[in-house]
Amino acid sequence: MSNSGVETMESGVSMASLLAKWGQVEQSLPAKDPFGLRIRRATSWLERAGKEGNDADAAFIFCWIAFNAAYGDERVEQEWVLREDYFRRILPLEGGGAINRALWQRFRDPIKGFVGNKFVHWRFWDSQRGVEGADDWKAKFERDRGRVNAALSSQVSRETPIILRILFDRLYVLRNQLLHGGATWNSSVNREQVQDGARIMYFLVPIFIDVMLANPGEDWGVPRFPVVYGDKA
Repeated sequence: MSNSGVETMESGVSMASLLAKWGQVEQSLPAKDPFGLRIRRATSWLERAGKEGNDADAAFIFCWIAFNAAYGDERVEQEWVLREDYFRRILPLEGGGAINRALWQRFRDPIKGFVGNKFVHWRFWDSQRGVEGADDWKAKFERDRGRVNAALSSQVSRETPIILRILFDRLYVLRNQLLHGGATWNSSVNREQVQDGARIMYFLVPIFIDVMLANPGEDWGVPRFPVVYGDKA
């Protein structure tokens, strides 16, 4: 059995700072505000993730739940469309500082590892299942890897959405593997990618939420499964 922990899981924005900002914003929101519900849920799961430094699988799952709480919108069904739209809104508001540094410097090698790992490429698994049209997965895989490597090398802000899109496509496959029982807990087979995934998520998601807290007036969508008040059924 391998080491399941995440030795250095650091947040891009400290939870103390995030919760302090949330406390200030919350006071200005009307009762039952959907933005407040979204942030309350997201920060609760992030706090839980921060307690899982000894379990990378749990840390990654809790981080993804926090991320889902932040970007989910019941008006849109396709997850990849939701994520791309979310990043298009986040990046101009954040200004590219902390996110770009995280991608270009802090997690440059882990990102290259993710994008170069066929086991978190959805079309690879389609090909394994014999899905029609998936036999070209290698070409798409290499194209994505080339685009990300070029974007990381250029360190130009306009390329950041490409890195985020492809990285989170890979993280989403890892998410599905874990949540749908497609992996063994603490398995040595996928240990490095789970640990890197937890580190990346725990660093970036607090930055995303920090940007949202600085811009509560933006349309962040309609949270899925809103609280239904007064219904005892």
